[in-house]
Amino acid sequence: MKYFMMKRVLVAIFLPIVVAYFGGAKVMTVYWVPLFFISAMLCATAYGKYVVRKNNSATVNYLNDNNDGIYLHKFNDCEIRLDKNKQEVFLKNSEGANTYSFEEIKEWSYNITYGGEVAGAGLSSIRENGKTLGQNIADTGLFIRVKDVRKPEWHIRFYPRNDSFNSRKGINDLKAQLNQWMEIFDQNLNAA
Repeated sequence: MKYFMMKRVLVAIFLPIVVAYFGGAKVMTVYWVPLFFISAMLCATAYGKYVVRKNNSATVNYLNDNNDGIYLHKFNDCEIRLDKNKQEVFLKNSEGANTYSFEEIKEWSYNITYGGEVAGAGLSSIRENGKTLGQNIADTGLFIRVKDVRKPEWHIRFYPRNDSFNSRKGINDLKAQLNQWMEIFDQNLNAA
């Protein structure tokens, strides 16, 4: 319901009402098409911003803040929890969940895929950019290889905490998060 409380959405809803109230039916019959397109564009741009904010708030990081040996990352259906005391790593994504001991973790790496946008103003370029962005987000994350025949590699997804995926600030935040996790694994698993 927070989407309907965004300023752009409220303007999109109340703009036709204000024009109808002050201009009357005659003005509305003349200007209903431009008002419709203005309202639709305001709602569409607000939705994009809403999705970015929703994904920003869905990212949770707890990095041994209370000196309890727990490192945690959550984003939507993905989770990684490293427990230094139990020497375990819990991994969860859309395909399942499992807990592994430090000895069962073979290697870890990360990938950030971005770019590939199509320049243009048509609906086909907007659709292609949306597909490209979705694929980039799907290919980005932490990849953990484990000693498990049924599921030898886990993909834990990440998203920027404070900006959009296709902005420089967002990509830098992703790099920072993923480098933190690389260091967490290096310090805890290489020491074990």
